Amino acid sequence: AGENANEKNLITGTRYLNVQGMLPFENEVADYIKNQNKNEDKHVLYRVTPIFENSNLVASGVQMEAYSVEDNGQGVCFNVYVYNAQPGIEINYANGESSYVEK
Repeated sequence: AGENANEKNLITGTRYLNVQGMLPFENEVADYIKNQNKNEDKHVLYRVTPIFENSNLVASGVQMEAYSVEDNGQGVCFNVYVYNAQPGIEINYANGESSYVEK
């Protein structure tokens, strides 16, 4: 089960990371579970790991992994890296500061 309200389970991430990067994969897993037959249980091994470089305060991205159990990955199977970036914004991952970058 997800723990969205658990502070130990949260990182600072951009809107782009969340909406453009993570959401399509989250929806793939959710759709797979929602579309299951009422007579069967479907399980997905799912893990999202923040990736911090050196001693940076802000993660450079996240590794997302999912694997549907009963069908050996036929329904859902991915292992992707999603960058924690935002177009038009420069992020200092070491100290967490960010600034607008003019085009």
